[in-house]
Amino acid sequence: MQIISNVYEDFVCRDLERYVKWHRRAIDYSPHQYEVCAELISEVVSQRDSKKKILNVCAGNGSLVSYLNQRFPEFEFVGTDTLLALIEDNSAAQVQSSNVKLIHAPIESLGSQSSQYDICVHWMRLLHFADWQGHISGMIKSTKPGGHILVSSLFNDHDADLLATVLDYNIPTCREGYCLQYNTFSCAQVEKFCYANGATKVKFYPYEIPFDIPRQESGVGSYTVKIADGKRETISGGLRMQWQILHIQL
Repeated sequence: MQIISNVYEDFVCRDLERYVKWHRRAIDYSPHQYEVCAELISEVVSQRDSKKKILNVCAGNGSLVSYLNQRFPEFEFVGTDTLLALIEDNSAAQVQSSNVKLIHAPIESLGSQSSQYDICVHWMRLLHFADWQGHISGMIKSTKPGGHILVSSLFNDHDADLLATVLDYNIPTCREGYCLQYNTFSCAQVEKFCYANGATKVKFYPYEIPFDIPRQESGVGSYTVKIADGKRETISGGLRMQWQILHIQL
């Protein structure tokens, strides 16, 4: 089996209908991590009466923005994605409102939006990109001094990045050679990079899903297992998903 590409955009463009179904479903049935994101924003926002501007990087069709807008209707939201097809999907029309914008923009353009946002969120998507430095650098440049960056992704406590190409034989696009990445990044390297680029505080919070997910699929499909201390770990295609929340304060 020859892998033609493991680039996120290539995979999504060739598997758009199946991939977009997840984003559409997430508008009506939000993942638990969306709730976690909202709670963290509540903690870092000291004045709810002041209008905050929030950027969601890799927002897809805006499903997370939609959830956050219900919790914080007084805020202004901008969602960006590298794929125009996700921004223009019909489901995105449910997200649009007077205080919400969805924009097609490459990661490299984030730096041009210098210090515009109070909070920048990158949620459950960074694992699909190898260049975590470019994403975090762009978010730091886009966030105001004193602002906050929240990232949900896969991080480990070793001084190593694990770059994994996932070939799910149940997905026709993968069998054609177009695959996803499930990358896990070094906490130590991420922390060092953030401080070198202006962060005043960097902290990681392990994330544990609070309910069981049965194993139902033969492909990558995620499920949970109980470990010795009673905690749940999420497994996808045999890969231990080391979900953590990264909080960067500027």
